[in-house]
Amino acid sequence: MYTRKEKKEKNFYFKQNGSRISTRTTDFAEAKRFVDEYKYQTSKPVILTVADAIAAHQKSFEKEGRMCKQKKSVQKMVTDFFGHFPVNKVPPLAIVAYKEMRIKSPKKRGEGFPKGSSVSKELTYLRSAINFCHSEDYIEQGVTFSLKKVFETSTPRGRYFTEQEIKKILNTDICQKMEVLGILMRLAFSSAARKTALTDLTVDRLNFDSNLIDFRNPKLPKRSKPRAIIPFPSEKLKEDLRRLAERSKSGLVFEGHPHYRSPFEKRKWFMKKYGSLDQKIDYLAAEAFNQAGVNNDKTKEKACFHTIRHSAAVHMAKNYVPMKEISVYLGHATVAETERTYAKFHPDFMQKSTEAVARLID
Repeated sequence: MYTRKEKKEKNFYFKQNGSRISTRTTDFAEAKRFVDEYKYQTSKPVILTVADAIAAHQKSFEKEGRMCKQKKSVQKMVTDFFGHFPVNKVPPLAIVAYKEMRIKSPKKRGEGFPKGSSVSKELTYLRSAINFCHSEDYIEQGVTFSLKKVFETSTPRGRYFTEQEIKKILNTDICQKMEVLGILMRLAFSSAARKTALTDLTVDRLNFDSNLIDFRNPKLPKRSKPRAIIPFPSEKLKEDLRRLAERSKSGLVFEGHPHYRSPFEKRKWFMKKYGSLDQKIDYLAAEAFNQAGVNNDKTKEKACFHTIRHSAAVHMAKNYVPMKEISVYLGHATVAETERTYAKFHPDFMQKSTEAVARLID
């Protein structure tokens, strides 16, 4: 604890790492505040370079359990290129050089080159790491560069499934044989929930008495994307989810199918990458899309798991559901975010404006 000299000096002092440090005060409360502030300041990591900022950001991800193989890969690429730069002096020319270097570098797996959106996500990770250190008061200034001048504004995904395509997907062999996948796909189409919201859904958030599904995960950090609370879409799906909840051993609704084994699972890299249902879902959804033949048309944008969420929102808009209700259903932060993507699918979109000016030319 705190001690005080009895003769000349009456200030409180404390010991740390074998050294005696004076608080320069005789008041115990002030001395305690001094010690708390001193320990806080000395416990903060020293952030000098971009590599230090990324390392501090990585520790926060690992502490929250949000670190994954993809983020580690992005972190390594960004650190190798930007790590030696001072944290507050990343030159704009280095951003442009990184973009050109990545776009011209062939993919490690598969054919082709990385898309601009992938490179944009990597640079966004760099910006997030620096801003994280600024928010934690590790550095005095946040990001000083902009990505708007480097990348063109991306357009929202335009691909969505028609009602016939949705029926084909749900009736594929893989969705029929894999009970868990079939229920998950039906819930995805009817709830418009994101992939992670589905795979981390726990039994205690299925309220069968109130007829509600709560996709909000209390364990996620506050800065995570918002999620919604929705009613059970149908009685049949409600009973299927009740059955999965009753036999759940881990507390998760979707634990994986015990009888399904992919022919690729014998390879170590596949097991490492697609070990859990959360990581395997993209592969299984792509297999369902291929069986349904929804990706046969090469002129259309290739469908992915997120296309399911987009399709559900489009069909809501086409059936006269108000934008505010769609926004709440999707878990968007603002209605403007929903209108920007889905307002054009509403049957009454710009009708009054069109009718008003049409009178001028008739």
